Amino acid sequence: VNVDGKPIFVVRVTNEAPTGSIKLTKVFERVEGLHDEEVLQSGWKVTFKNDVLATYDGETVLHEAGEQYVNPDSEDGLFYANEDADLFMDDIYVGYGEGTTLNFEEAVYPKGYVQAEDFSVTFTKDDDDNKTKVIEIEREVENKVIRTDLEVVKKNQYTDEIAIGEEFGWAVYA
Repeated sequence: VNVDGKPIFVVRVTNEAPTGSIKLTKVFERVEGLHDEEVLQSGWKVTFKNDVLATYDGETVLHEAGEQYVNPDSEDGLFYANEDADLFMDDIYVGYGEGTTLNFEEAVYPKGYVQAEDFSVTFTKDDDDNKTKVIEIEREVENKVIRTDLEVVKKNQYTDEIAIGEEFGWAVYA
């Protein structure tokens, strides 16, 4: 109440900067007999690809290019997919100007599979957009089974001639 007895109203306005959210889905090539029922693990090292500038002044560097985005819920700082092979990251700070670009490098992947290629995602905000609260990105990444060609030739140990028409047994171990 002021000196005239009239109420004073205090209005607080908070500007909320949008955040980024990503859903990464891993798709594993399935081959009969290889990891049939096993839950396949994948873990990602995430780094900032660009300097991330504060939205409040456009100059303060909050994260430097090359800096690891550390998962506080993981002992090794990596981000891991769940049992459904989905990785979720929320509340990613969207920087001023260029926004925030994150680089994903697969650091943990199943034995017998090729490491997924690195990729980047960029979160940017349009300066005229004051309504978007969360910028969502979905990405699917596939791991392929390691393959190789094998040619077996049986030779006579004394003459070094190729043995044609003879039967023999063999096994391959990985």
